[in-house]
Amino acid sequence: KTKKNNPHHMLHFYRKILRDLLANLKFFNYFKYAIGEIILVVLGILIALYINNQNQQRKEQERINKIIAEVETELATNIGVSRVYIEEFAKVDSAYLKLFIDSLKFEDYSYYNDRLFNYSVWPAINVAHKKLDETIGLNEKQESLRKELWWTYTVAYPSVRKVENEFSQTRKKNHEKFMIYDWYTSWKFRKFDDERVMDFFLNNPEYLKIAVENFQLVTGYRITLQDFERRGVKAYKRLYNYLDSLGIKHSDSLEFDYDPKEYKHYLGKYSSKWSSNKNYIHDDSITVSLEDGRLIWNGYRSDRPDTRSEITPINKYRFRDDKGGLYHVEFDEHGEVEGVRYSGGPGFTLDIEKIR
Repeated sequence: KTKKNNPHHMLHFYRKILRDLLANLKFFNYFKYAIGEIILVVLGILIALYINNQNQQRKEQERINKIIAEVETELATNIGVSRVYIEEFAKVDSAYLKLFIDSLKFEDYSYYNDRLFNYSVWPAINVAHKKLDETIGLNEKQESLRKELWWTYTVAYPSVRKVENEFSQTRKKNHEKFMIYDWYTSWKFRKFDDERVMDFFLNNPEYLKIAVENFQLVTGYRITLQDFERRGVKAYKRLYNYLDSLGIKHSDSLEFDYDPKEYKHYLGKYSSKWSSNKNYIHDDSITVSLEDGRLIWNGYRSDRPDTRSEITPINKYRFRDDKGGLYHVEFDEHGEVEGVRYSGGPGFTLDIEKIR
């Protein structure tokens, strides 16, 4: 027998092949185990990165929401201050109407003097909003809040500051005009018993020119403040609802709403009786009604569609509309409303009589 055909040799050959196969199988199993280990490590790293990323995003959202809460507080303060200034400028408006229409008397002047000429700077702040405006990584809801605030702080806010600057320059110019008169010191120190002061401010045509210019600026100042306040209230309510939905600590209650029950004396039917502008076509009739807790002004005309707008109380004696109009409520001797005087500045006033 040859070696090739030897049975023992063939058995040895087959055993060798079996050992090689078993060795390869062991390597393959090890390889699979190693791959499994690598996959587990990679998955662990990915899970750790995901958790870390989620934590970072959560912390970032907490930071952004804290800024939004600061913006809400800042805006609430600005709206509150704006309302104080709007009320003050409404009194100023009343003083100018008294000067130009009803005649300002000697005994009135000492009360109206500061209102006619001296105004403090509107102390609104824009710190928290700037911080939010520069923040990146806002989600969709937060971005919509920023867009809402854009109208308040990028459109209305600068408008107030612009008019305020014009007003400051005009006031300085007026004071320089007064300095040439020998009564200036008395006026500066509020010595209203000086007849020269009274004679100038009650009778001099030069003063009336100055007053018209001031009245125009007062009206512009008030209208821009009302625009800021109106836009601000709308944005504030959205901020409030957003923070409230997340359970984030912020202001305790929704502010800047009025109780319509306190202003029922506005309600009724009116008719226009006098206008400073002869070209103005009056509404046939006007009603002020209470609808869904809001005070609504309706104007009716036979030759055009009816008008409709919400009015906002300033106080018991004055209210405003959303177009910058100011209304002074007039009472009779029994304390009942007998009419309303609308003021749009020196160019236009309108007397409206209450019918019932």
